[in-house]
Amino acid sequence: MKVKSFFIIAFVGLLGLVSCKKDEDKQVLSDNPTAPTLNIPSPDLVLLKTNANDTITFNGNASDYGIKVVITYALEADTSSSFSHPVTLASASVNKFQFNTADFNTKILAMGVPEFAQANIKLRVKASVSTYAPAVYSGVSTMNITTFGTAKLILSTGQSISSPADDGNYHGFVKFASTDHSFTLTNLVTGNVYGGAANILSLNGAPIAVSDSGWYELTVNTTNLTYTLTPYHIGVVGSATPNSWNSPDTKMDYDDISGTWKVTMDLQPSLDNGVMKCEFKFRLNDDWAWNLGWNAAKTGLEHNGTNIVATAGNYTITLTITQFAAPETGTFTIVKN
Repeated sequence: MKVKSFFIIAFVGLLGLVSCKKDEDKQVLSDNPTAPTLNIPSPDLVLLKTNANDTITFNGNASDYGIKVVITYALEADTSSSFSHPVTLASASVNKFQFNTADFNTKILAMGVPEFAQANIKLRVKASVSTYAPAVYSGVSTMNITTFGTAKLILSTGQSISSPADDGNYHGFVKFASTDHSFTLTNLVTGNVYGGAANILSLNGAPIAVSDSGWYELTVNTTNLTYTLTPYHIGVVGSATPNSWNSPDTKMDYDDISGTWKVTMDLQPSLDNGVMKCEFKFRLNDDWAWNLGWNAAKTGLEHNGTNIVATAGNYTITLTITQFAAPETGTFTIVKN
């Protein structure tokens, strides 16, 4: 028994020596780490679509927490120097951040900065090692950043049409509230103002006349100086609508943000060939040449599809046209209010 006790005591003593050795090797994070620094590429930065693949670099000195430790750096941006709502543009294990122009432009637009606008952006670098140690920040740097966006022509009504490929071909849906309205188009990048008549566009020309109120499909080619302005009234028609299967249809409004057509309306049954029905379809310009009905097999809308059956009530109907050209297709949602 005594021998066994000796070995146990000796082993515990050895553990104590090892424990003491570990205590001597402990390293402690500094309570006052050195802050990182930030170098910005320029105080004034104009982002251009033509330079979409150019590299934009932010860098600076590393932070020092007193020991060797993994530090996470985050490049933060805000429109306010108080950084009350900072946005992390990027994070890395070194104090260096690179973006191509297109990606950086997207990140600045996501902060709420408008397209083709100049904004005063505050930037700083945050260095952190864990939730148990204080984060430290670089000084705040200011950049005046000019964004770019999808190429657009702005109507004098305040609406716009866009050219996703920025190739001079513009397209969109616009609405005119009165029959005597006319409009011009302005390119915010070049400053060019266009008018025209009879489908011919002209620089600094007379305003383009509108023949009737409502929605139109507007296409413009600033290279060939041509345009088309075609009535484009998506409507709901059927026994569930106020005019049943007769014109005019109940017109929908276009939402250019979501790219959908919407209407809030009452659906009520009416006599349809002597039978009370509550059905509807979608069509263009009060005409059956372009219409969308239901296809149960495809669970979607298609040209000349079957009537959509509803129950009486007030609804918000949202139509997404997935193919405008014949044969047209789409999807829809219907929400009872």
